[in-house]
Amino acid sequence: DITCANANNNLGLILYYHSDFEDAALHFEEAASIYLKHGNGYSENYMMLLSNRASLYVGWGKESLRESSYSELGEYLDLYAGRRDLPYIQGLENMAAFQASAGSFSQAEAFYLRAIEARKGMDPVDHEGLLRTIQSLVSVCEEFNEKEKASLYREQIQSSGDK
Repeated sequence: DITCANANNNLGLILYYHSDFEDAALHFEEAASIYLKHGNGYSENYMMLLSNRASLYVGWGKESLRESSYSELGEYLDLYAGRRDLPYIQGLENMAAFQASAGSFSQAEAFYLRAIEARKGMDPVDHEGLLRTIQSLVSVCEEFNEKEKASLYREQIQSSGDK
Protein backbone atom coordinates (compact mmCIF):
# COMPACT_ATOMS: atom_id res chain seq x y z
CA ASP A 1 0.00 0.00 0.00
CA ILE A 2 1.00 3.67 -0.01
CA THR A 3 2.55 3.39 3.47
CA CYS A 4 4.90 0.72 2.12
CA ALA A 5 5.74 2.91 -0.87
CA ASN A 6 6.51 5.84 1.43
CA ALA A 7 8.73 3.61 3.58
CA ASN A 8 10.63 2.43 0.49
CA ASN A 9 11.05 6.00 -0.72
CA ASN A 10 12.36 7.12 2.68
CA LEU A 11 14.67 4.13 2.97
CA GLY A 12 15.95 4.77 -0.56
CA LEU A 13 16.72 8.36 0.42
CA ILE A 14 18.60 7.27 3.54
CA LEU A 15 20.64 4.76 1.53
CA TYR A 16 21.35 7.41 -1.12
CA TYR A 17 22.70 9.76 1.55
CA HIS A 18 24.94 6.90 2.73
CA SER A 19 26.18 6.37 -0.86
CA ASP A 20 24.60 2.91 -1.04
CA PHE A 21 23.34 3.66 -4.54
CA GLU A 22 22.39 0.15 -5.64
CA ASP A 23 20.16 -0.50 -2.64
CA ALA A 24 18.73 3.02 -2.84
CA ALA A 25 17.76 2.40 -6.47
CA LEU A 26 16.03 -0.86 -5.54
CA HIS A 27 13.93 0.87 -2.89
CA PHE A 28 13.08 3.78 -5.19
CA GLU A 29 11.97 1.37 -7.90
CA GLU A 30 9.85 -0.60 -5.43
CA ALA A 31 8.24 2.63 -4.23
CA ALA A 32 7.58 3.71 -7.82
CA SER A 33 5.85 0.44 -8.70
CA ILE A 34 3.59 0.72 -5.64
CA TYR A 35 2.75 4.39 -6.25
CA LEU A 36 1.88 3.65 -9.86
CA LYS A 37 -0.30 0.69 -8.84
CA HIS A 38 -2.26 2.69 -6.27
CA GLY A 39 -1.98 6.18 -7.67
CA ASN A 40 -4.74 8.07 -9.36
CA GLY A 41 -3.88 11.62 -10.38
CA TYR A 42 -1.28 13.83 -8.79
CA SER A 43 0.62 12.55 -5.75
CA GLU A 44 2.99 14.62 -3.64
CA ASN A 45 4.68 11.38 -2.57
CA TYR A 46 5.25 10.27 -6.15
CA MET A 47 6.58 13.73 -7.01
CA MET A 48 9.12 13.42 -4.17
CA LEU A 49 10.09 9.96 -5.39
CA LEU A 50 10.70 11.18 -8.94
CA SER A 51 12.90 13.97 -7.65
CA ASN A 52 14.77 11.68 -5.24
CA ARG A 53 15.36 9.06 -7.92
CA ALA A 54 16.63 11.61 -10.44
CA SER A 55 19.05 12.99 -7.84
CA LEU A 56 20.26 9.48 -7.06
CA TYR A 57 21.27 8.84 -10.66
CA VAL A 58 23.15 12.15 -10.80
CA GLY A 59 25.06 11.28 -7.62
CA TRP A 60 25.68 7.74 -8.81
CA GLY A 61 26.86 8.87 -12.24
CA LYS A 62 24.37 6.69 -14.12
CA GLU A 63 23.94 8.88 -17.19
CA SER A 64 21.24 6.95 -19.07
CA LEU A 65 19.16 6.44 -15.93
CA ARG A 66 19.66 10.10 -15.01
CA GLU A 67 18.36 11.21 -18.39
CA SER A 68 15.29 8.98 -18.26
CA SER A 69 14.55 9.93 -14.66
CA TYR A 70 14.71 13.65 -15.39
CA SER A 71 12.59 13.12 -18.46
CA GLU A 72 9.96 11.38 -16.35
CA LEU A 73 10.16 14.13 -13.71
CA GLY A 74 9.73 16.80 -16.38
CA GLU A 75 6.69 15.03 -17.85
CA TYR A 76 5.07 14.77 -14.42
CA LEU A 77 5.78 18.44 -13.70
CA ASP A 78 4.20 19.42 -17.02
CA LEU A 79 1.24 17.11 -16.53
CA TYR A 80 0.38 18.79 -13.23
CA ALA A 81 1.57 22.32 -14.03
CA GLY A 82 0.41 25.05 -11.70
CA ARG A 83 0.65 23.10 -8.44
CA ARG A 84 1.81 25.01 -5.38
CA ASP A 85 2.79 22.27 -2.93
CA LEU A 86 6.35 21.94 -1.69
CA PRO A 87 7.19 18.60 -3.39
CA TYR A 88 6.10 20.08 -6.72
CA ILE A 89 8.17 23.21 -6.17
CA GLN A 90 11.20 21.15 -5.16
CA GLY A 91 10.73 19.10 -8.33
CA LEU A 92 10.83 22.33 -10.38
CA GLU A 93 13.98 23.44 -8.56
CA ASN A 94 15.60 20.04 -9.08
CA MET A 95 14.82 20.24 -12.82
CA ALA A 96 16.24 23.78 -12.95
CA ALA A 97 19.50 22.66 -11.34
CA PHE A 98 19.68 19.69 -13.70
CA GLN A 99 19.15 21.90 -16.76
CA ALA A 100 21.85 24.28 -15.54
CA SER A 101 24.29 21.40 -15.06
CA ALA A 102 23.40 20.17 -18.55
CA GLY A 103 24.34 23.59 -19.94
CA SER A 104 20.84 24.82 -20.80
CA PHE A 105 20.47 28.29 -19.31
CA SER A 106 17.09 28.96 -20.91
CA GLN A 107 15.57 25.74 -19.56
CA ALA A 108 17.09 26.30 -16.10
CA GLU A 109 15.75 29.83 -16.03
CA ALA A 110 12.29 28.68 -17.12
CA PHE A 111 12.09 26.06 -14.35
CA TYR A 112 13.33 28.51 -11.72
CA LEU A 113 10.75 31.07 -12.84
CA ARG A 114 8.01 28.44 -12.54
CA ALA A 115 9.27 27.58 -9.05
CA ILE A 116 9.30 31.26 -8.07
CA GLU A 117 5.71 31.75 -9.27
CA ALA A 118 4.61 28.61 -7.42
CA ARG A 119 6.32 29.80 -4.24
CA LYS A 120 4.63 33.20 -4.55
CA GLY A 121 1.29 31.41 -4.82
CA MET A 122 1.71 29.38 -1.63
CA ASP A 123 -0.57 30.26 1.25
CA PRO A 124 1.17 31.37 3.36
CA VAL A 125 4.17 32.36 1.27
CA ASP A 126 7.45 30.82 2.44
CA HIS A 127 9.56 33.97 2.11
CA GLU A 128 12.84 32.23 2.99
CA GLY A 129 12.22 29.53 0.38
CA LEU A 130 11.27 32.18 -2.18
CA LEU A 131 14.49 34.10 -1.53
CA ARG A 132 16.56 30.90 -1.80
CA THR A 133 14.97 30.06 -5.14
CA ILE A 134 15.56 33.55 -6.53
CA GLN A 135 19.16 33.42 -5.26
CA SER A 136 19.62 30.09 -7.05
CA LEU A 137 18.41 31.73 -10.24
CA VAL A 138 20.82 34.64 -9.73
CA SER A 139 23.66 32.14 -9.27
CA VAL A 140 22.74 30.36 -12.51
CA CYS A 141 22.60 33.69 -14.34
CA GLU A 142 26.07 34.52 -13.07
CA GLU A 143 27.37 31.06 -13.98
CA PHE A 144 26.15 31.57 -17.55
CA ASN A 145 27.44 35.16 -17.64
CA GLU A 146 23.91 36.60 -17.89
CA LYS A 147 24.80 39.72 -15.90
CA GLU A 148 21.74 41.81 -16.80
CA LYS A 149 19.37 39.04 -15.82
CA ALA A 150 21.31 38.39 -12.62
CA SER A 151 20.93 42.06 -11.73
CA LEU A 152 17.21 41.99 -12.51
CA TYR A 153 16.62 38.92 -10.34
CA ARG A 154 18.85 40.32 -7.58
CA GLU A 155 16.47 43.31 -7.44
CA GLN A 156 13.63 40.84 -6.79
CA ILE A 157 15.54 39.56 -3.77
CA GLN A 158 15.91 43.09 -2.45
CA SER A 159 12.26 43.96 -3.04
CA SER A 160 11.13 40.66 -1.47
CA GLY A 161 13.36 41.29 1.53
CA ASP A 162 11.77 44.69 2.07
CA LYS A 163 8.34 43.11 2.62
